[in-house]
Amino acid sequence: ARTAIPLGLLVFCFAIVMLATKLFVTIENGERLTLAFVAPADYPASIAKVVRKTCAMIVTPVGALVIAEATIMAAWLEGRGQRPTAVTVVAAAGLAFFLIVGGMRWVAMNGGHPRYVLPAIVAASACIGILLTAAVSESVRAADDGTCGEPAWIVPARWAAAATIPVILLLGYGWPDAGAPRRAITGLGSPLAEQVVESGVEFVTGDYWSLWPVVFKANLMLHDRGETRRVWGLGLRARDTRHRWADRLRDGTATVAHIAHTQRPYRHDLEWIGRHLDIEIGAHEGSVGDLEMHRVRLREERIARR
Repeated sequence: ARTAIPLGLLVFCFAIVMLATKLFVTIENGERLTLAFVAPADYPASIAKVVRKTCAMIVTPVGALVIAEATIMAAWLEGRGQRPTAVTVVAAAGLAFFLIVGGMRWVAMNGGHPRYVLPAIVAASACIGILLTAAVSESVRAADDGTCGEPAWIVPARWAAAATIPVILLLGYGWPDAGAPRRAITGLGSPLAEQVVESGVEFVTGDYWSLWPVVFKANLMLHDRGETRRVWGLGLRARDTRHRWADRLRDGTATVAHIAHTQRPYRHDLEWIGRHLDIEIGAHEGSVGDLEMHRVRLREERIARR
């Protein structure tokens, strides 16, 4: 009963979210594949691909040790009848999310990348944390009771097991460092960001996967330098901010740096970008490093509306 009520609420919330999302897609009449799934025959292969890629990302030697230790703690707590209800609920939520999202057509189109199931990965991490806390708590309780009838060596063994995960994480990742997130973020961006910043352009266009890391890192560099200039991306998903970047086109025109050389499979060429964003992209006007410069302008009807 302790588990049935939270799980029932979880299923109810999932149903409400799915219904609300379907209603939104229907009203908006959009082209998003939010609730489109692969064919039933392709579902196992789609899930298997996401599992493989997710395991390749998170099951490092350190991650494998943490998972093994969490499994041991879960078995020990289960044997004592002290399995936390929260673990069941959070694990069920993570698994449900994984099975739903992993079978979506949009995820399959993008190679089953683990980023789409990050909430499930977070849920798994939360379960490990809950198990660690519960194991320590149960060890303290058993030691205080002194009536468990276990051999003397069991007590230090439990404490050693509970301390294993923090030790593994410390050895694998080192002490907490406030500068580590910044170093990780700056290391992710494309080296083309430096060329964008030095070129002085305000607009970059190109394939979705190449464009946005460049834009992110370029703006981070400008912020660190104390500059007020901003770099705007013109590509897939840029329509939502068009009311802002369109105002940056002086007299309706500007120079845009095109990331032409991309290895990504879903490349959007300049013609597609121009049509999608309701802009006109002129002929090639030269290059700066690996960037091709073009003149971009709002279409005449857009200028008239301004």
